[in-house]
Amino acid sequence: MALTDGMRTRMMAAEVAQVIGTDAARTGLVLAGVLAAVLCGAVVAEGTVRSFRLARGLREDPNLLLEPLPESRLLQAGCSVIGAILVLLAVLGLAVPLELRPGGYRLAALGHASFAFAGGVALFALVWRRWNSVRAELAMGLVTLAVCLVASAFVPNAPQELQRRYPMVFNAMLIALAMMAWLWGWLSGVWRQQLDGEVAWTTTGHMVGPAADFAFQAAGIGLIVALLMAAWPRMGAIGAGDDSLGRMLFGIGGHLLLIFALLAGGRRTGRTRFGRTAAVAVLSLLIFICIRAI
Repeated sequence: MALTDGMRTRMMAAEVAQVIGTDAARTGLVLAGVLAAVLCGAVVAEGTVRSFRLARGLREDPNLLLEPLPESRLLQAGCSVIGAILVLLAVLGLAVPLELRPGGYRLAALGHASFAFAGGVALFALVWRRWNSVRAELAMGLVTLAVCLVASAFVPNAPQELQRRYPMVFNAMLIALAMMAWLWGWLSGVWRQQLDGEVAWTTTGHMVGPAADFAFQAAGIGLIVALLMAAWPRMGAIGAGDDSLGRMLFGIGGHLLLIFALLAGGRRTGRTRFGRTAAVAVLSLLIFICIRAI
């Protein structure tokens, strides 16, 4: 069958878009590695300087230990900016899977995961030294994205067609986001013992509210991913089935895990928004089953 001019144009546009996306993903992976190294180096350097000043104060005048150490606002702001960029690059790694040779999609996902996790740990170190809610949320976001990337690394390298791979990536992300939503919610409950009434007197005490909020945000993003995965086969430009027994079981399992995380969060925090979101997750599960059963 001869190709029409319109079909040729669409095929050429798809090939160009794939090449551009691959180049952007490769550049993003390299940039994430560089920025993660810079962030970790800056945090280690600041920690070394702090340790040196504390040791000198202990030798010369212990009373100086009672005074707060000088704060480098430029360093703190720079680390926050780098953390935000790492979040965007980790999202790019999930949205545009990169196939390396050798290593396939798995190696690229693990590379992004290691860079995101290193950035999250570095920001948590800064938060432990000096509380900042923005850096705390960036740190939780990077650690959560690292877990999502590790989960996506378990997706098989075949099939290579993205329209068939994306539902499996969505499923891996859904499971990871549900697990992290439960974890942050559980930690917010554990960290409440660091509160004096409702007043935080430690860094983990300050983390109680942000962790509970981030648990809901992670579950909300997981619900968006679940809805996208549920409706994927019926999207106009897809034209790929997603109704094998394995995919059905993993999809149902991911939805059930998300519902459990939302119900646990609602019971732990007493916030009704968890229950309402769990109801929408049940609806997403029904859509997932019905679309594949038709």
